[in-house]
Amino acid sequence: MASTKGSLEVDALPAEAREVNFSFYRTEMSNGIEKEKKMDTDVFDASQGSVRKAPITPVTPSSGAVNIHIDEQALNSKSGTDVLADTIALYSVPDAEKFELMCRIRAATVLAKGKEVVREKLVIVRLLAIAIFGHTHPEAQAMSSLFLYEPDLIIHIAELLQVDGGIPIVVQTAAIAALDALARYRNKIQEVLTAVNAGVNHGILMAVVRKTVADVANPESTLPHSFVEALLSFVTFIASHASGGNMVVGAGLIPLLIQVVENRLPHRLPVVSKTMQLVDNVLYSFTNAFQLFCTSRGVEVLVERIEVCVSYGLLQDLVHQFWTV
Repeated sequence: MASTKGSLEVDALPAEAREVNFSFYRTEMSNGIEKEKKMDTDVFDASQGSVRKAPITPVTPSSGAVNIHIDEQALNSKSGTDVLADTIALYSVPDAEKFELMCRIRAATVLAKGKEVVREKLVIVRLLAIAIFGHTHPEAQAMSSLFLYEPDLIIHIAELLQVDGGIPIVVQTAAIAALDALARYRNKIQEVLTAVNAGVNHGILMAVVRKTVADVANPESTLPHSFVEALLSFVTFIASHASGGNMVVGAGLIPLLIQVVENRLPHRLPVVSKTMQLVDNVLYSFTNAFQLFCTSRGVEVLVERIEVCVSYGLLQDLVHQFWTV
């Protein structure tokens, strides 16, 4: 769904995948049940001069299952919004079922050929929804309403971070946000660490970090800051965990952070600032991290970084004073 290499697999899906089959159970109250409920109050009887209760008409609900089928031709002939509106009007779909029906129509529509951009957007929406869910719902609710139906969710999200998977950067940014949110659950942090191979030098996480470090050092790279910031925030959270920090430090995180500190590109200064926070947290939290930092020329690189920042700050002041004069 998200990879550019997967278009052929999506196009090879059977025709039934591009059709909508939806069922709901409709209950219709006859003889104006809601009106009768409102009339179930004491009213004044003018002829008798006394208060009496209005009679309640017995209500017999008429119910039945409704099956909706929308073929591929109908979905391709109109936009998803128009198909939804026509279906709601034709079958009198109740409000409680409209959202699920809309999701079914969208899912079937984007499986058509030439819908790669729309599929990518829906994947991003799905990942961001998972991220928001993880930050706003307790773990007990997540276990009963999310992981119960998708026990392999974390593993599938981690697969989106494969360097050679052909996944767009915007999708990977949303995937990192989702993993960061799910890792906040106490019983899921270890599963996240295992899914991204945090303790392996050639694992998913360290491969992404190495590629990102190389990209930010390239002056012609168009890698957005949003992706770098999301990745560094995710690594920072992992490093704040006892087992996660030992994993990433042992997997070779310190030399990669030193390479980021060496970056002299002016437009990558926010990345260096974010990295220095991570370096500070790691060095003070793990005893072996400082030794690795020193043996990898970390002290010399840090001193040179300070010199560059001071020189850059003085240059900025001189430019400001020149334009002020």
